Amino acid sequence: MSAQMMSLQAAADYLGTGAIEVNDYEPVIADIVRRQSVALQRIKDVPATGQPHRYFEQTAIATGAFGNTGGQGGAAIAPTPASPTRSERSAFVKAVVNQSNIALFDKLVTQQQKKFAAVVAQDIEDIVNGINITRAAALWNGTDTSLTTPTTNQYVGLLTQITTQATVASGASIIDGIKGVIAELVGQAGYVVKPSAVYVNPVLGDYIDREA
Repeated sequence: MSAQMMSLQAAADYLGTGAIEVNDYEPVIADIVRRQSVALQRIKDVPATGQPHRYFEQTAIATGAFGNTGGQGGAAIAPTPASPTRSERSAFVKAVVNQSNIALFDKLVTQQQKKFAAVVAQDIEDIVNGINITRAAALWNGTDTSLTTPTTNQYVGLLTQITTQATVASGASIIDGIKGVIAELVGQAGYVVKPSAVYVNPVLGDYIDREA
């Protein structure tokens, strides 16, 4: 490797008598890129048991029934045996990947400029942020259709997994419609439903604000 002299003329915006103007930039990078997801921040991570991840889900308990008391002169108590319902479930682990190439030359030159010294650390952090943004979109809109027999590398989106749907008629109250659906869910006898959040897109949120 040999060193060589280079002309500054090629880097100049203006080169004239008594003046050489070269590029200079503000030290702050204009940045409004989304890097977070509200939904992902609320979901608790659970370590996988393997590939695929396996777990049991209880869907019902033994059902009781009214019967003879078996008291004086009564018939013997003869309940019908029942068993709880537990189902084995599995979910395949999905990988979200990202990559950024940072050369030693770029790193050293950036540090020596002393204006964008933090950009290397930011780009490394944004590798993770990029993964989270991809996960956030796939959390709702993932295109796979089965947890147990996946056909793509995508997530099975929540909009695919959630089968309960409701429609608010034109001109009706959106707030009342949402409250009514939640009340029906909470009122189910077989499951304990604990609504913790309502997620809406910004347009629907605006409609709700106007109604309120």
